[in-house]
Amino acid sequence: MNKRLSLLGFLVLLGICANAQLTKTFHQSFEIDSIDHFNLNIEGDVTINYWAGNTILTKTEVEIYNASPNLFKHFVKVGRYDLEFLETGKNGTLKHKQLERKPIYTAGQECWEGIKLEIYIPDVFKEKSDIQFARNLPEKDVKS
Repeated sequence: MNKRLSLLGFLVLLGICANAQLTKTFHQSFEIDSIDHFNLNIEGDVTINYWAGNTILTKTEVEIYNASPNLFKHFVKVGRYDLEFLETGKNGTLKHKQLERKPIYTAGQECWEGIKLEIYIPDVFKEKSDIQFARNLPEKDVKS
């Protein structure tokens, strides 16, 4: 009887662990001293905050269900959740390194993946649209 209860307890624990939630938080920063305008090419749940610094800071929170820790580590290693900042002169674009994230399947079952992104933008920038930001440049004195 004790062996059966032990086996049953082990199987229940194994079932709980198999559907465990894995979470990880990533932080990145991007220097934008020479940038006057930039765009966001970001999909998903994004929150924009302003701060008194001079870099763009990002915080990405990832939750994944029904995936093994090794599979999650693999996706982290290949940059599935990484962002990059591309500069062209005084313009830039903040975007996902992998623009398209295909669903993750294990044992024929799709893994649920939740990604929340917070972007901290220097307060010297002003929002021009949902995806465009411009530096507040001092107005030049115009002599008449």
